[in-house]
Amino acid sequence: MNIKSAESSLQSTTFEYEAIFHKVVGVWPGDDYFLARYSRIRGYVLAAFAVVVCVFQFTALLEANSDDVPETIIEGMGAIIPIVKIVPVICYRNDFINLMRMTKEINEFSTLTDEEETIHIDWQSVQDKLMKIISRYYFLTVIGLYFVAPMFRNALPLRGIVPEVLRVTPWFQMIYVLQCLLLLSNVITSISSDAFSVTFMCQLCKQLELVQCSIKHLGSHTKVNLAETINRHAVALDYGQRVCNTLKTMFLLQHIFISMFLCFAGVIVLNTQNSLILMKMIVISVIFVSTLLIICFVGETITSSSLKIASATESSNYEIFLGDVSTLRTVSFILCRAQKPLRMAVSLSGSMNLSFFTETMNKLVSAFMILRTMME
Repeated sequence: MNIKSAESSLQSTTFEYEAIFHKVVGVWPGDDYFLARYSRIRGYVLAAFAVVVCVFQFTALLEANSDDVPETIIEGMGAIIPIVKIVPVICYRNDFINLMRMTKEINEFSTLTDEEETIHIDWQSVQDKLMKIISRYYFLTVIGLYFVAPMFRNALPLRGIVPEVLRVTPWFQMIYVLQCLLLLSNVITSISSDAFSVTFMCQLCKQLELVQCSIKHLGSHTKVNLAETINRHAVALDYGQRVCNTLKTMFLLQHIFISMFLCFAGVIVLNTQNSLILMKMIVISVIFVSTLLIICFVGETITSSSLKIASATESSNYEIFLGDVSTLRTVSFILCRAQKPLRMAVSLSGSMNLSFFTETMNKLVSAFMILRTMME
């Protein structure tokens, strides 16, 4: 196989697309102490903005009539989701930053084979495409349903209580712009949170496939390549364990609140007469379900890729190592470590994969039917 140096552009694009969102949230590696402290404060401020939006949404319950209460509650629940997304990132900020540093380190390849470079480029392309889809969905939804649509109804983007004295020019326009900025901050924090999930999971899939590729060609190389393969496998497993431990709290919280939102949103869609609320619930539900599907699919790929390492180890040709007991013992060690696949845990018993997605959808449908029956 032809060996070629890894291009610097490949190393610098790992966080290129979503870097702006992470920097705004304040979760970005930096050596300057004062800049890092300022970044941490910026993250707290954005989290506070998300709390303000949520509380303001729920204040509408104080003046809502009985028919508007369900719609007000579901909008308030929707405002909880950005809090659920940003709080784990802020609380575990150092873990995310360390994981970002580790991601950059393991992508600083000295040399790559043609096949390995293809794997690198393919997974970077998948990561960028997923991030573009998620960010465009968020921005188009907020701009269309929260920025533009309320203008035609002479309403504000948020449903909270605003005194009548402030519903006149120029106070109304100022409040409108302020609410749009608060919603924009929620969008940025949500994209940053989803970007961490997508990036780390795609990078983990890439590392596992690189290990599989290295093991597949192990028999045609020397002990030096064997040592490099063992080290790469150990690094991939360590990275995978850190990714799983860092993301599991965020996945669990998102799963709980998004499931609650989807259940109540389904009931609201069947009963509301407000076309704007109907459109909001449908579009936001589609975004949440799509995001969950993407994460579950990548989680499934992580588990299958880690299992393929064991298969590649068993099927490799070790004829050049037959007389070396210590080397064969090392290969057996790789095989033993590969028997336990990595999984993106979301609870003590569940993990992010396609089976989990199917099971979640089935439970949501059952819960929706129960809620619908109770409300009738």
